[in-house]
Amino acid sequence: MDDVGVLGVGDFGAAGLLDGRRATSHWLTIHALKAFGAVPVADERIVHQDDIVTSAGVSAGLDLALWLAAQIGGESRAKAIQLALEYDPQPPFDSGHISKASATTKAAAAALLTRDSVTPANVKATSLLAWDQALGMVRARRRRRPLERMT
Repeated sequence: MDDVGVLGVGDFGAAGLLDGRRATSHWLTIHALKAFGAVPVADERIVHQDDIVTSAGVSAGLDLALWLAAQIGGESRAKAIQLALEYDPQPPFDSGHISKASATTKAAAAALLTRDSVTPANVKATSLLAWDQALGMVRARRRRRPLERMT
């Protein structure tokens, strides 16, 4: 892994990097991946295809971070990082995936998470705006660099 960049799945999508690729995301927004041309994968915590890796939800992001640490620094380094974080998930309930949760739990979780902005169109629009802003910042830095070297 020579070049590693960390972006959210929406950033990947806004950049056109998910077109035709398998990808995952939080269960409530996984349907929005289709708006980016991705092939949504709901039953895997980490999806790795070619040079793109996505994860499902917050705790899966920790799993992805440890996977990346192993890819970059080796398994022993990743294990040391896991211990340093004391990441040893043992949830008191077995409802941490949509396939395991009851209908009541799903409805309650959706009520906690749902806002007007959680629609495929709004997720895509927000991601495109964030991507445009990030590109603008990078371009502005590149324009400043030659001047900074002269001073």
